[in-house]
Amino acid sequence: MQAHPVRNQALYRLLTYWNTANLGDVFQTIALSRLLPPCLGIPRCRLTEQLHTDKLFVVNGWHRWPREVPASDANCLFAGIHCAEVHVPWVRQSSFPAGARDPFTHEVFKRAGIPSLMLGCATLTFPNHTGPRDGVLSVDFPGGPGTQFTHALKHGTPFTAQWQLGLKALARYQRAAEVHTSRLHVALPCLAMGTPVALHPARFQRERYSLFEHLGLEFGNLQQLDVSPLRDGFFAFLRQHLGELNISEPELPTEPSDWPPKTLEPRPNPAIVPP
Repeated sequence: MQAHPVRNQALYRLLTYWNTANLGDVFQTIALSRLLPPCLGIPRCRLTEQLHTDKLFVVNGWHRWPREVPASDANCLFAGIHCAEVHVPWVRQSSFPAGARDPFTHEVFKRAGIPSLMLGCATLTFPNHTGPRDGVLSVDFPGGPGTQFTHALKHGTPFTAQWQLGLKALARYQRAAEVHTSRLHVALPCLAMGTPVALHPARFQRERYSLFEHLGLEFGNLQQLDVSPLRDGFFAFLRQHLGELNISEPELPTEPSDWPPKTLEPRPNPAIVPP
């Protein structure tokens, strides 16, 4: 694919992760990096700071952070997010309509009077794979068929290492004959890439899985689904607010010049639900 004509300076902000234990977090950043020019990575644990507010922040993912609302920052485009009422004040600052990842979040925004669109997840924009397939994977699904694999990360894994692990994992899922998993962010990329997938939630939370139900899928059954309508809708949303997209290979966001600090102790991540 042709690269974006401007690839030498960060034009947008994207979320990155320091103290995550879940490889699926980085999948969402990888997905958006394919669609945008170079980006500056904003660590999720620094969202209460005002960092580079001159750059548009394309915000995605699951926003179950500590109770404090992120820093006042009206320059945000919420594109495929899951969050609850506690972060409505942050979303309300935006001058854009909010792109909800799932029906639960869409309803949260509607009740709050925030213009909202049921957009879906950024990971549903990965391209469909039509090449050969081989192998069966079970991802954080103990006792499942085929090769066992995990999304568990050691706390403090540098984002650059997460990124490489994420690319390798996505390449495995893309070529797999079938995947069985307890992870939502294994199931969604597999659907996008055309890989037969069965989702077995380890801990069912209706609000988090409302997108899966919205798609008419059944838990525990191996299935495929054409998600191109959601993919096209996600592209249209970004084009409407950012201009024409030029899809390219994923590009690792740069880090703020003062990040990471020389000493930073890993700490539990409130966005992780243990299996």
